[in-house]
Amino acid sequence: MVRLGGMTQFAIEPKCAGVRVMRWDMSSDDPPAKDWATEPFVMLAIDFEPGAAEQRWWLWSGEEGKGSEHEIAAHICDIARGVGAKIVR
Repeated sequence: MVRLGGMTQFAIEPKCAGVRVMRWDMSSDDPPAKDWATEPFVMLAIDFEPGAAEQRWWLWSGEEGKGSEHEIAAHICDIARGVGAKIVR
């Protein structure tokens, strides 16, 4: 899933101010915090390829893309904060 470098980008990206990011190894049955699902959330998966300049990502709601760690953090935080276009299904 998300490597340390990617998590750092979420921490330093100004667009992520106020967005809480939790790391969860999906092989574990225990979520990262007991209250993780009591607030609105988006679930992000990253298909990490070591050494690749860009990584594929997708949200469980269906959106997907590819980008650098910085681009992913900025884009995901925009989505989490409700900034930008709305996707209508």
